[in-house]
Order: sequence, then structure tokens, then C-alpha cells
Amino acid sequence: KLERKKERKKERRERDRETESERERLREREWKRETERTRVEERDRENESGRERQRERE
Repeated sequence: KLERKKERKKERRERDRETESERERLREREWKRETERTRVEERDRENESGRERQRERE
């Protein structure tokens, strides 16, 4: 009986570790997406201000 209890505890730890690493991957992916979005927005702002300067020169 004690063996089974230890076995279950071990299995639960395994599952917890798996879900933890899965969560870690999700966080990583979310962070990358967020960073990419920020970079795109920055670039768009740069392009916009560049176009405005272009118009002023014309």
C-alpha cells in the first residue's frame, strides 16, 4: 500500500513538472508574440514619421 502511495506521488510530480514546462513554453511564446508586435508598431511609427517628413520636404 505504501508503495502505491509513493508511486502515485511520483506520477503526480512528473505531471506537475510537465505542466510547468508547458506553461513555461506558453509564456515564452506569448512573450515573443508581444515583442514582435511591439517591434512592428515601432516600425510603423517610424515609417509614418518618415512619410510625414517626406511630405514636408515636397
